[in-house]
Amino acid sequence: MLRKILSGFKILFIMVLMMAVVTIALMYVSRVPNLAEWLTAGAQEAEDENGAVSRIATAILGGDGEVIAVELEPEIILTGVRYSETGGTLELPINGATGWAATNTPLRSEPTSNAGTVQNLSPGQGFVILEGTGNWWHVELDGATGWVDRRACFINLPDVLPSIIYTNTNVSASLKSSNGFDIPDVSWQQLYNARTYNPRLGREEYIMPAKFTMALALYEVQQFALADGDTIILYEAFRPSDAQRAVVDGMNTLIAENTFVRDAITRGPWNLGWFISTGVSNHQRGAAVDVSIGSIRYFEYRQTGDFIYRHILDYRQYIMPTNMHELSPWAAIVDSPRSITAAQILAGNVNMSSTVTPGVINLQTAFAHSGFTPLASEWWHFNHPPSVSAARDRGFTGNFHTETVYSRPPVIAD
Repeated sequence: MLRKILSGFKILFIMVLMMAVVTIALMYVSRVPNLAEWLTAGAQEAEDENGAVSRIATAILGGDGEVIAVELEPEIILTGVRYSETGGTLELPINGATGWAATNTPLRSEPTSNAGTVQNLSPGQGFVILEGTGNWWHVELDGATGWVDRRACFINLPDVLPSIIYTNTNVSASLKSSNGFDIPDVSWQQLYNARTYNPRLGREEYIMPAKFTMALALYEVQQFALADGDTIILYEAFRPSDAQRAVVDGMNTLIAENTFVRDAITRGPWNLGWFISTGVSNHQRGAAVDVSIGSIRYFEYRQTGDFIYRHILDYRQYIMPTNMHELSPWAAIVDSPRSITAAQILAGNVNMSSTVTPGVINLQTAFAHSGFTPLASEWWHFNHPPSVSAARDRGFTGNFHTETVYSRPPVIAD
């Protein structure tokens, strides 16, 4: 009998020990991005849900030694170089990227304003960028080549910043709402078309036009985020003027029909203009972005042409005060209307609303480091002042759509 009791205690002890080991393992796993398969810290073979070995996974550690992301080994051998290693200030070079005229501008025979005009480009007319020098892009369109002043143009953000997550819900099904109510003829509707196959990236991708100067600043923001294992999630950059007008009309209809929304939007301290510009907005100027931020779970490197770039495979968006594009005081980062500068954000001199989450703080900090200014009424909206000023001076109105890309894989010039 004593032997049976001791045997029972032995079995019980082993079971408790096994449970303790499993508990400790689960505690450690929680610190590592939880993939569909278990990926341990360090270089290990990853198994899929069926137990088959698939990819090599390497844990990426932050400055404090914590795992901040997991890199998967490429499925093919990469022979390219990182553009940053060649002195580039973007993730991929501009050659082979899609661009568009943002206003009426001449295509010239040489990179100077005194050169002859090959043809005149109208707003929204697209081209592929061949190379650049100073403020000039050498471009090709409809079989013709020439030079355009890049300050009068937009560039496609995914072509030069492919590590950012692009998810334009105004192109799929608009998330715009106000005080929890759907906006007539806007909510859950496709406001415009801007998604197509991108041969440069080898996948379907959103079309995201923006001023080149803002693209350079967004590169800095993304590098700041990546250093912490985060990524920018870009919902919208350029927004066509007719899509802007549709939101204004929808909001006016909702305000007229819904007293709750009318009181929240029009009876101070806010007004409609804080939530949707009734004129030309900085989105039409290609000088503003609507964004969120997320924690990277795992990523890999891919190659296009002669260059490799980071491609994020999975991420988790941080908790924010509201859904994206909830047009109401609930989305404000402060309790009353005011202008806020990047310097104030960095200095901690902004009395944030009590609804602001740590995710909003991370987002505001990342964009402030690159000189973007927030909008007090929308946690997701940032303007790039130099781009705003330049676009306003050139009269950008955004009265066009961009539904096609002309992108090509970038190559290193001989």
